[in-house]
Amino acid sequence: IKLSKNPFLKVDQVAVNASILPLLQENRLEVGKVILNKAQIYLLKNKQGNANWENFSKAKTSAIESSVTESSVSKNNTFEKQTSAVDAADADKSTAKGSIPEIHIAGVEISDSMVVFDDLSSGQQVQLNKVNLTISELKENKPVDLDFNLSFKIKSNNKNSDANANLEG
Repeated sequence: IKLSKNPFLKVDQVAVNASILPLLQENRLEVGKVILNKAQIYLLKNKQGNANWENFSKAKTSAIESSVTESSVSKNNTFEKQTSAVDAADADKSTAKGSIPEIHIAGVEISDSMVVFDDLSSGQQVQLNKVNLTISELKENKPVDLDFNLSFKIKSNNKNSDANANLEG
């Protein structure tokens, strides 16, 4: 559903790299630091309540459910046919290939960016400007360091508010 003349995401500069070998050998995706400069994200909800980001979450949920179902079926069929230690090792390799990889990201750096949330059904608009976000290494079940600052403007029924915020931790 196209809800806006503005693209959902526009980025002036992107830098990212990934190591393929760990993905092939260990089912682990290793990504270097992800850098986004001057990103613009437009989140729009129309008067009927449809949002331009809804399709992304539905597609991701469907893909995950499909992958989990295929992996479970593969495990059940494989383990029922096991007859030796060699077969068991082969079964583990085949299930790992079908599973969702573990993801390690060296960090995320977003600079001089903007996020606009425009809810046409309520007349409220929130605009986050000068968004700068730095996140330390991202690994499953590991805390992250966060440095975040921005200025924002809220417009609700023709009333405006401006503010600045900083968050570290």
